[in-house]
Amino acid sequence: MYAKTLAAAVLGLGAVCASGSALAAPQVLGLIAMAEPMTMQCDRHSCVAELNSFCLEKDRAAPTKGTGYSIVAGEGVILTGVLDDGRTLTLDGVDMTLKAFRGHSTVLASIPRSVLTEHGVDSVTVQVGLKTALVPEPMIADPDPHTPAEIAKAIGPLRLLGSQIVDSDVRDTLAADFANRLINNLPMTARVSQEERDGLWNATHGGRDFSPALERVQGIFEQCQRNVYLGNQRTMRGCLSRHRDFWLNKKTQEYWSGAAGG
Repeated sequence: MYAKTLAAAVLGLGAVCASGSALAAPQVLGLIAMAEPMTMQCDRHSCVAELNSFCLEKDRAAPTKGTGYSIVAGEGVILTGVLDDGRTLTLDGVDMTLKAFRGHSTVLASIPRSVLTEHGVDSVTVQVGLKTALVPEPMIADPDPHTPAEIAKAIGPLRLLGSQIVDSDVRDTLAADFANRLINNLPMTARVSQEERDGLWNATHGGRDFSPALERVQGIFEQCQRNVYLGNQRTMRGCLSRHRDFWLNKKTQEYWSGAAGG
């Protein structure tokens, strides 16, 4: 039953906030606050991290993959460089791009790999601050651009409501955060060995205090391990992403019920 519910929810991800024209500006997004930083994944060219998000405008279409976004409200995204001795320094003025990655539920943050060399750091962590809101980059010949009033409503009262319903949730939203940390410790496209899959949980959540949300994610993690081993799922990243999206979709629907009632 859960698998059928999950499949239906994943298929309906774009429909939650997609009643507007696909040719017009997509919805404003809320970037979900994180209680602790997360290490970005670097290759030779860039360092990236998937960040959890939700839809703030039900009547506009969900963004297509690659749609650019800019931070317009809230505490924003904090980048921290980590030195080889464990010391840290805040990285200000870094050229960071934010692009829709999986509908309204995930934004991909990216910075140039050269940032590590420029600042003399070994790695970079990312953390989303409170009440952060993103607007899509302007489109040429947009038939229905955002008005100042629409943006003000989305990043003001609607984002405040979202912080109360989505960001602070300790069930679905927190489970999505724990799942996202596992996801960001996996390669973007390549498969990993069984040994690497077996060690992923401790590498990501070893020593973390027990919580109901963590227990839920551990159950899903073990289920994904079995599915990948049996060939029912191609990658751990894809399997975990579907569950994370399911939880975020539930919170978006709950948020919109609250918005309609308000």
